[in-house]
Amino acid sequence: MSERFGPLATVEDDQPTNIAESFERIDLAAVLAGDLKQPEPTLLYRYGDDIRSALIYEAMVNGVHGDSGTGKSWIAVAAMKERMAVGENVMLFDLEDTPESVLSRLILIGVTHDQIVQHLDYRRPTEPFGPFEMAELLATIKTDDVRLVVIDSLGEAFGTEGINEDRDNEVGPWLRAVARPLADAGPAVLLIDHSTKSKDGQQLHPSGSKRKRAAIGGASYLIESVTPFVKGGSGRLRVICAKDRHGTYRRGEHVAWLDMNTAPDDTVTLELIAPAPKTEDHGEILETLIVQQLGERGPLSRNMLLSAVRDGGAKIGSTPFTDAVNIMVLKGAVSETNGPRGAKVIAVIGQAVAA
Repeated sequence: MSERFGPLATVEDDQPTNIAESFERIDLAAVLAGDLKQPEPTLLYRYGDDIRSALIYEAMVNGVHGDSGTGKSWIAVAAMKERMAVGENVMLFDLEDTPESVLSRLILIGVTHDQIVQHLDYRRPTEPFGPFEMAELLATIKTDDVRLVVIDSLGEAFGTEGINEDRDNEVGPWLRAVARPLADAGPAVLLIDHSTKSKDGQQLHPSGSKRKRAAIGGASYLIESVTPFVKGGSGRLRVICAKDRHGTYRRGEHVAWLDMNTAPDDTVTLELIAPAPKTEDHGEILETLIVQQLGERGPLSRNMLLSAVRDGGAKIGSTPFTDAVNIMVLKGAVSETNGPRGAKVIAVIGQAVAA
């Protein structure tokens, strides 16, 4: 055993006698005097869910990861748009792309030039995050009240630092020296990372060292491409919870869709949507059953549509059904108009609705 940890270890006269700050006793009475609530995610909101509506946590390290080409950076774009749209500042460390590419994505989904100039702190480092750089960054975050910090990508950051992502003793110190101090300054930190396929075809966690998982103080998500995003078209990504330290979501839970849709006038929408509830017996997405019944029977009131879905064999309660319809209306998958005697009439987009 090293003398440092041996039973006869002593403090020499010329050594500092003050205990390190992080080893000082914490006043638990002050903690108990608070409300002791579990942290809740407050950024990256989903449509269609009034209870658990956001995905990432402030003042904590969060992450998204997926295979190359899955579109995981679009999650960061959605998060940046959300914050800038309400007048909040974001900071982006772009180690994989160019300013032109990032700005074209933001403009494509409706972020204005003024919002970008006023609220996006864009950086493209080609050198390590040293102590002087960190001091400047932390001061800027506090001065500008930055709410979101994105590092895209973690692998490229490690490459700049000469870090082997498979080595705990290299990954851990970087995360403690860079990612955690950024989060401790107040903003939500979002790390964009890669994943590798496991034997069963899915890798719930990012590739490399387990220190990456340990550094997640908020939540991390696996991104899967269902329909690839293409210019001028539509696409869909699936968001799956890989880790949520505070238990808002379960490991392996499908927590959201990220949908991109291009309208006839070439305007593009990018929306994060809560998944529709599944039927108890069949495990099928209610959206499919609803569209099927509307296609067969034409426009229906909400009550008639619920009866039709149940007649089709789905044992489903009224609350999950209502939630599913609300989500579909928000997404533009179905329309809702006022019918006779105050009833709400649901129709597939393009179906004629009787006056």
